[in-house]
Amino acid sequence: MARGKSCRKNIILKNDAMGLLTTILFGKPKKKSVPKKQATPRPKKQPKPLSEDEVRISKDVLLNKYRSVTHSDTFMDLLLSDSKMVVMKKSDLEKLEMDLKEQKKHKKTMLMTAEINNKGIALEKDGKIDGAIQAYEENIKIGYPARHSYDRLLILYRKNKDTVNEKRIIELAIEKFPKEDKYKERLSKISPKK
Repeated sequence: MARGKSCRKNIILKNDAMGLLTTILFGKPKKKSVPKKQATPRPKKQPKPLSEDEVRISKDVLLNKYRSVTHSDTFMDLLLSDSKMVVMKKSDLEKLEMDLKEQKKHKKTMLMTAEINNKGIALEKDGKIDGAIQAYEENIKIGYPARHSYDRLLILYRKNKDTVNEKRIIELAIEKFPKEDKYKERLSKISPKK
């Protein structure tokens, strides 16, 4: 009996060895492919219907186009959101669009003001004071709240002893920058109280 167990053991070992040898020489034997059951497609999740005053917009559009005019808390909520689409009120989207237009207009005005200031500075360096005055006056008409043009005009009109225009520019500066005391002080020096 002992011999029978040993014989079966040798056969199993020989089979394992042959299987191993076959695998080494020819690779793993291919399994018969059993056709897989086709998975039934999941029904697409229907988006929530929108009311008349709502709009669905891509999260990427909000993050990219309106980033500069989006409140920081809203921006962070959008970044952390898993959703690809966002539902918002039409009026809120219209406000974002208006804010974006206003920001672009403000930036354009700022760049134009800086360019004209640089022109005025260059004209002053070349000794063309009348041209510099015209450039700075043009900036004041544009209305961007930058002090350089006001300050330079005050200096140039003072050098030219043009107190009428100096006073006019001081009054415009006080109107534009009401918290600036230096313009009020200068006005009091140019037109002392009697």
